[in-house]
Amino acid sequence: MRQAAPLASRACTLAFSHFDPDVLLTTLPVQTQLAIWIQILQEWGGIAAITVYQPVIFGLAGFDASKAGWVSGVNTITYMFSTYVGSIFLS
Repeated sequence: MRQAAPLASRACTLAFSHFDPDVLLTTLPVQTQLAIWIQILQEWGGIAAITVYQPVIFGLAGFDASKAGWVSGVNTITYMFSTYVGSIFLS
C-alpha cells in the first residue's frame, strides 16, 4: 500500500509542480539568503533611491505629475518582471 506524502512535500508539489520538491527544499535556504543580500546590496547601490523617488525625479526631468506617475509605474513593473525572469534562472 502506498503511503501518503508528507504535507510539506505535497504542498511543494502543488505550488511548484514543475520543480522537484526535494531539490526545492534543499535550495530554498540558499535562495532566501541570496534574496536578502540582493536587497541589501540594492539599498547600498542606490537603486532604492531611484525606485522610491521616481515621481520626483521624473517631475524634475520635466514630466507633469500624471505622466511622472505613469512612467514611474511602468519602470517599477519592468523592474519586477526583470527580477522574476532572473529568479527563474537563478538556480
